[in-house]
Amino acid sequence: MSAPALSTTAPEAPPANPSPSTTRKDPYFSNAKLTLIVMVACGHAWAPLMDSDAVRAVYLVLYDLHMPAFILISGYLSRSFTGRPDQLRRLLTGVALPYVTFSLAYGAMRIYTEGQFDWNLLYPFYLLWFLPALFFWRLTSQIWKVVRWPVVVAFAISFAASLTALSPVLDLGRILQFLPFFVIGTQLRREHFEMLRRPWIRWSGLAGTAGLVVVAYLFGADLSPEWVYYNQGFGQLETSMGWILPIRVGTFLAAGILVVTLLAWMPKREFRFSALGERTIYAYLLHGFVIKIADEGLDAYRFEWLHTPAGAVLVTLLATSLALLLMTAPVSKLFRWVVEPRMPWLFTAQSRRRPQETATA
Repeated sequence: MSAPALSTTAPEAPPANPSPSTTRKDPYFSNAKLTLIVMVACGHAWAPLMDSDAVRAVYLVLYDLHMPAFILISGYLSRSFTGRPDQLRRLLTGVALPYVTFSLAYGAMRIYTEGQFDWNLLYPFYLLWFLPALFFWRLTSQIWKVVRWPVVVAFAISFAASLTALSPVLDLGRILQFLPFFVIGTQLRREHFEMLRRPWIRWSGLAGTAGLVVVAYLFGADLSPEWVYYNQGFGQLETSMGWILPIRVGTFLAAGILVVTLLAWMPKREFRFSALGERTIYAYLLHGFVIKIADEGLDAYRFEWLHTPAGAVLVTLLATSLALLLMTAPVSKLFRWVVEPRMPWLFTAQSRRRPQETATA
């Protein structure tokens, strides 16, 4: 399943906390992260409603949008990552440690949802795949500064991965196949996002998005959702070798249209709710408990009326409200100790210095 990772100190999903290129938060990216984490929650909540062609169409489009967009933004916000001691400390406390902690927590939750405790750090459960993926992507940030054609190389890696049966260890399929979005993000500058606001880009993007929804509605029943999860390759997807690359190119092109459209229309101004976008890691890591427990408690939405248009709207409103609630200040204060642990005792004095102090050390 999908999953972002993001943090109050950085905008990944998501949702995880990337190293910001500046200490001042840009409301444009806060608004984008807020929008995307709501999409993540809605996507997870819609999964039991996939018997509806309309829900399935929107679901497929949504999944080919929110993770590519999250990962691209994560790459952009990782441009300043150089492996300084303070950055490595934040990588451990903001990504690695939450992965271990929430792997245990979700393993315990599975006693209720699946009847047994199940915990294995090598096999990320549900939405946790994004944390190890972000960890490895961030560590490669410097590589993309020295490779001559970084985006071309990243796509070559991704396409090569799609031609093999991909190991579920650390969800390797997603790490490799989503890689181009992260690398593209590392190559962008703020002015590139401004260029997207040109009227012809904005309106053609909307037209393209509408066209993709129509295509997903007409042909979505023939497309496995695994294609937009980017987690499987040849031999795992039910298609011939000759169709693997054409379909994968199609999902990349569709994702490009969707991401460009979203970012082209994203407001730049700061709203009262924009600050919620700096706490997306809380919504990302916590909403999965509610969704999974609801799936089990409601027997994957066994009520027939939930499988109507009105039911889909209600589920969407509930998922949106849940995501917004989990990004509020009281929730972040309550769970900060586990989502963003500081653990100063674990690190050397050098790693705890301010970035400017570390740079001159």
